[in-house]
Amino acid sequence: MHPLLSMMSDLPLIADGPVRCAMCRPLPDGPPAEALNVDRPETVAAAHRAFHAAGAGLHRTNTLSANALDLARHGLAERCEAINNSGSAAVRQAIGTEGIMMGSVGPIGAAVAGRPPPQAERERAYSEQMIYLSDTGADVLVLEHFRSLAEAKLAVAVAGRVSDAPVLALLALDARGRTAEGALPGEAAEGLLHEGAQGLGISCGPGGEALSWAVGQISALGPPVAVMLGMGSLGEPTSSSSQQPAERFADTLSELARQGAAIVGGCCGVAPVHIEALAERLGRAPKA
Repeated sequence: MHPLLSMMSDLPLIADGPVRCAMCRPLPDGPPAEALNVDRPETVAAAHRAFHAAGAGLHRTNTLSANALDLARHGLAERCEAINNSGSAAVRQAIGTEGIMMGSVGPIGAAVAGRPPPQAERERAYSEQMIYLSDTGADVLVLEHFRSLAEAKLAVAVAGRVSDAPVLALLALDARGRTAEGALPGEAAEGLLHEGAQGLGISCGPGGEALSWAVGQISALGPPVAVMLGMGSLGEPTSSSSQQPAERFADTLSELARQGAAIVGGCCGVAPVHIEALAERLGRAPKA
C-alpha cells in the first residue's frame, strides 16, 4: 500500500477547510490569522473542533504563511516557532488522537520590492517551519496554494531533507488548469513526484471541466490525489455559507471522489457547513 494511504481508512478521507473561514474572520489588515495560534489559541481550537464535528478527519494546522520571512513583514519573525508549535497544539487539543494532522506550509511571498527573497533564504525559512511542524507531531506535511511549479518543487525537496513525514503537494492552478509557468497538470505532477512528493492535488484553481481534466491528468500517474476546492472554483463568493452553495460543493467533490480522489476537502471560502454537506453526501455519520 502507498505510504500515504497506509494512514487512511474509509476512503475518500474528508479534509477540513481554512480555520479563518470557521471563525468567520475577514481578511486581516493587521496581524495574520496565523498569529491567533498564540494570541487566541482557544478560538483556533474551536474552529478545528467545528470542522471535526462536521465530518473532517484530516486537519491542517493554521500555519499556511507561518514562515519567518512572511511573518517578518508583520514584525513576528521571532514568534515563528511559537506560532507553528501552537498551531499543532490547537489541532491536537481539538481532535485528540482522532484524525490526521497535516502541517500546512504555503509558498513564501514576494518581498515588498516585488521580488521573492533569495533561494537560500527561502530554503532556510521552509526548513525551519517544516522542522517545527514535524517535531510537534504533524502526520503529513501539506504544501498548499503553490501557483509556481518551481517554488513547489523547491519546497518538496526541502521537506524531503528535513522531515520523515509524507509530503502532499497541492497546486493552485489557473482557469486553464496550468501552473504560473504554464505547465500542464500532468507535467507538474511528474516534477513533484520526482522531487519526492508522496501525494499530489489541487488547492483552489479551475472549476468545471478544467478541474476534472486536471484531476484526471494527475490521477493517471498513480499517486493519491487530493482536491481542496475553494468556493471561487464554483463561481461563489468566498464569504458564502448558505446551504445551496454547500450542496454544490458537496456534489462536485463527491463526483471527484467517485473518480478516485483519495482526499476531498475545502479551500478558500469553505466553512464547516460545506464540510458537513460533503460528509452527508458521502454517507458519513456526524461525529458526536
